[in-house]
Parts: sequence; C-alpha cells; structure tokens
Amino acid sequence: MFSMRRIAVVAIVLTTQVYQLICVSLQFSNKQNWNLKKVSADPEIYFETDQLILHLGYPVEIHKVTTEDGYVLKIFRIPFGKSDRGQKTSASKAPVLLQHGLLSSSDDWVVNFENQSLGYMLADAGYDVWLANVRGNRYGLEHIEPVPSKHQFFQFSWDEMAEYDLPATIDYVLNVTGHSDLELIGHSMGTTMAFALLSTKLEYNSKIRHFHALGPVVTLNYAKSPIRYLAPIAKEIKMLFDLVGIDEFFPSDELMKVLAQSCGSVVKVVCKEIIFLFTGYDPQQLNSTRIPVYVSHNPAGTSSRTIVHFAQLINSGYFQHYDYGKEGNMEKYGQRTPPKYDVGAVTAQVTLYWAANDLLASPKDVDDLYHRLQNCDEKHKVGGAEYAHLDFLWAIDNAALLNDYLISKLNNETQY
Repeated sequence: MFSMRRIAVVAIVLTTQVYQLICVSLQFSNKQNWNLKKVSADPEIYFETDQLILHLGYPVEIHKVTTEDGYVLKIFRIPFGKSDRGQKTSASKAPVLLQHGLLSSSDDWVVNFENQSLGYMLADAGYDVWLANVRGNRYGLEHIEPVPSKHQFFQFSWDEMAEYDLPATIDYVLNVTGHSDLELIGHSMGTTMAFALLSTKLEYNSKIRHFHALGPVVTLNYAKSPIRYLAPIAKEIKMLFDLVGIDEFFPSDELMKVLAQSCGSVVKVVCKEIIFLFTGYDPQQLNSTRIPVYVSHNPAGTSSRTIVHFAQLINSGYFQHYDYGKEGNMEKYGQRTPPKYDVGAVTAQVTLYWAANDLLASPKDVDDLYHRLQNCDEKHKVGGAEYAHLDFLWAIDNAALLNDYLISKLNNETQY
C-alpha cells in the first residue's frame, strides 16, 4: 500500500512528465500564433539577460566560458553603470561575480528596476559586474561535443557546478579583468556551490576577496520548506525520474512564457504558489505587477539529479557529495558513502546574510554554518519577520534592506 507521500511523489513526477510533453508539442506549434501572443505581452517576459540590461539603458557584454569537462556557459557583464559612463575604464574597477541559485539564472539579478536590482546598483556604485550561469539552465545548454545525448548532458548535480562551472567562471573573469581576486556574491545554491568549491579546491580561497552568502544553503536540517516531505523518498524519486526518462527538470521554455502572460489575471495565485511554495512568501515585499515577469524567468531549468541531491542533504544531515548508492559510491569515490564537504577548511572571508522567514536557509542552519566557518566576520539579518528566500533577489525595498549595506561593505574593502 502506497503512503500519501509516495502517491504525492508519483503525482509530481507524472506532472513534470506531462509538462515536458506539452513543451515538446509546443515546439511544433504555429510560430505565427506565438508571435501574435507576444505583441500584447510585457516584452520583459521574452527578454534574456542582455536584453533586460539594455532595456534599462545599461551597457552589457556577452561572454562564453568553457568548463574543463566541455560545458559552455553564457555569462554577462555590466562593465559600468549610468552614473560613471566614461569616467573609468572597466579594467580599473573591482570585479564582482554574482552567482544565482537553484532553478535560477543571471536574469534574477537584473529582473527588477534599477533602484532595486543588485546588478544595476553595483554597476552604478562603480563595480565591474559579472553575472554567472551554470550548466543546465537556459544559458548553460551548450557543450563542445557535437551532439551529446540529452541523457548524457544532464548527468550532473551541483557537485559538478562547484567542481567545474564556478572555478571556470572565476578564472575567466580574473583573466579578462587582469585582477588577482574578486568579490563573490552568491544566493541559495550559488552559496552551496561556493562553499563546496572553497572547501575542496583550496587555492580558490585566495581568489575570493570576500564571499557574501545570501540565504546560504549548506545543510537543511532545520528547513521548513515542503521539500522536506520529498526527502525521505529521494531514492524513489530518482527511480521514477529514471523510469520515465526525466533528466531535465523544469526547463525554461515557451510554456512558461504563456503561463506568465496569464499571471496578471485569475491565475495569479497559482503563479505565486509556483514561485514561493518551497522558499517562503513575503507579500509586503512582492511587487505583484512583476509576477508575470518573474514566472517567465523562473524556473530556468536544471538537472533532475540536482533536485535529488538537495533531497539527499535533508536525509543525511550532512553537506556532502551526491550519493550514488553503495556500489556507485565505491566506483566514484572509492568508499561506500559520499565524501563530506568540510566548510571549516574555507579560509576566504565570508559574510552570511539570513532571513527570518526563509523556508530553505533556516536561521538555525545558518547559525550552525556561522560557527563552523573559520573566517566569517558577520551573520547579518536582512529585513523583518516576513523577509524570505527570494526577497534577497526581488524585494521592493531591497535597496534599503540589503543592497546599500552590502555595497557599503564592498566599498570598505575594494580600494584599487
């Protein structure tokens, strides 16, 4: 007899499969019909990162980073802001790298207005801003191999993002700018990747002047997110994903754009649930008129294995590599259990930013992380009782609640 949790997981997997089948069918639909719909939609629904930036009058560059294992990542640069155009060359400014979180992309750092989005505010404060992406999202779907199969392409979790994507991006930025180190700002899974990298490839600690971790996710022992209900059956989830051939999880595609157009109407409540179900909801800091734009850019896609990896963190209680099972672990790691990441080995200076209503990065988990780090200067609370996980990106009052404070810390340490 199946438990309610197992039935729920089957429903989630089947829903995901139906969603992807719809997406495939839409790819063969009449393109003229899609174009007619775009005419009446908010144009930002269809913008990519560079178009969002240009739309608000900022300069932008598009770069491509190739990882050691052949994935090609499109990243974006805002070399200067509106307030200092022509006053400095971008090479003289401190580089700041922004790393997005789970099911997200570079879009989320610039999807709000210029007095709210961290990407724009950093550029206007005189910083050379770089917006990273990872394999599997809308900007990380290329590979140097001619035609790798979709199944082969998506055989990764955030382990590989930490091992290959983030260090390749850091090295690329430093090479282009000529600097020896940079400021790193991560959100959610972006912090997971960074802590994994800095605890294993120790040489990267000297390349990070200061790591600002927004809503840091290392352990999920006290997380209140509904994802906890899926964790006990992570093995069943993986088996079902494998059974029905789901390698890619919630890709960014036309279906999300169509849904986004409907989010301004009677289905707005559904759209809110899609975005905030697993992370926490702060109605006072949500610009509801932007919901169609948020939904069109989120989710941005990842691998199913990445989702399973986070469920494994809840089951194990440890910050550890992906669990392939006893036999798979022996083949991959030479031991029966996955190796743990030791955040105590991180020597780069870190500031943790936490929120009271964050269902993923719970205050208790953040506090545990704070006491395990050897060079953490501060555990900084952001916002009031309702401030939540996605508020770090989209809150209406982020200039006053987060960005001004973060930029002031950068100003105190980036004297070039």
